[in-house]
Amino acid sequence: MRMRRVPNHLQVKVIKWFDYLWLTQKCSDEEKAVSCLPDKLKAEIAINVHLDTLKRVEIFQNTEAGFLCELVLRLRPVLFSPGDYICRKGEVGKEMYIVNRGKLQVVGDNGKTVLATLKAGSYFGEISILNMGTAGNRRTASVRSVGYSDLFVLSKKDMWDVLKEYPAARVRLEAIAVKRLEKYKKAPLEKVAMGRCQSTPGLVETSGRIPIEEMHLPPASIPPPLHTSHPPSYRDQLYSSSVSPLRVASPVASCASSARSSAVGGGSTVAGGAPRVLLDSHEALECEIKRLRERLYTVETENAAMSAKLSQQQWEVDQRLQEIEMQICGGSSLSSQEENERNRESII
Repeated sequence: MRMRRVPNHLQVKVIKWFDYLWLTQKCSDEEKAVSCLPDKLKAEIAINVHLDTLKRVEIFQNTEAGFLCELVLRLRPVLFSPGDYICRKGEVGKEMYIVNRGKLQVVGDNGKTVLATLKAGSYFGEISILNMGTAGNRRTASVRSVGYSDLFVLSKKDMWDVLKEYPAARVRLEAIAVKRLEKYKKAPLEKVAMGRCQSTPGLVETSGRIPIEEMHLPPASIPPPLHTSHPPSYRDQLYSSSVSPLRVASPVASCASSARSSAVGGGSTVAGGAPRVLLDSHEALECEIKRLRERLYTVETENAAMSAKLSQQQWEVDQRLQEIEMQICGGSSLSSQEENERNRESII
C-alpha cells in the first residue's frame, strides 16, 4: 500500500479489517471451499448454520419451515467497518438487513443524534421491499455501524420470488408491515412535541415526548374582587400582573387569569381582550394539530389496506392464469392424443 501511495488512514483501516477477519476466522478460502461443494450440500450447511438466526427475526416467526429454508438460501452475508453507513436517508430501498452480530445506530440528519440502537436479531428495510411504504420506497433514516458488524442482506427480488410460492407467509408479512406503519405514523408528532428539547438529549427521553394535547396547563387562580366602590383601574391591573409570580411562571395562565379578572371586576376591554384572543388561538392550534393527526392516520391506514388488497388481487390473478395455462396444456395434450389415435386408425 505504501508503494501505491495509499493514504495512512486507509492503510490503518485495511489492517484493522484483516485483523477482524482473522479474529472471526472469516476469509476468502472459506468461500472457495464452500463453492466446491454440491448445491444440495451447500443448502444443508446454510440451513443448519443460519436458520436459527432467521427464526429470531420477529416478522419471520410462526411462518412455514419451507419458507424459512428458501429465505436462508437467498441470504447474503456482508461485513461493515466502524463508521460505515449501511443505508442513508432518502435512498431507494432495494433490500432488507438482518443484524447477525454487532451494533448499529439509527442517526438523524446531522449524523450525531442517535434515534435508536440495533443489535443482534434486529432488522430494518422490510417496509421498502414489501412495497408498503408511502414515500416511494425511500429510506426514512440513516443507519451506521458502531463497530464491525456482521449482517445478512435479503434483496427485494429474492423476497418476492419466495413469497410467490408461499401466499400465507405473504399475507402475514404484509399485515405486520401495516402494523409497523401505524407505529411509524406517530414519529412526526413526537418530533413536534419535543419542541426546544432536541438540543438536549436528556430532555428527549423524559418529558420531551409528551404530545401537545396531553400537556397539562396549570389552572389559573382568580384574584379576589376588590371591596371598593369603584372598579379597578388599568394602572392597578398592570401593577398586579407584573408582581404576581404565577403569571410570570405561566404565560398561558396569566392570559386566562387576566381575562377572568376583567370579567369579574368589570375591567376595560384593553386588559382582557388580547389575552383571550391568544388563548383562543392556542386552543385552535391544538384542535388543528389533532385534526391533522387523525387525517394522517386515516390516509396511512387506507393506503396500507389498499396496497394489501391490490397484492391479494394480483396473487389471485396469477393463480387464475396458472390454472388457465394448465387447462390449455391439458387440452392440447388431449387433442394430440386424439390425432394420434386417428392416424393409427387410418394406417390400419
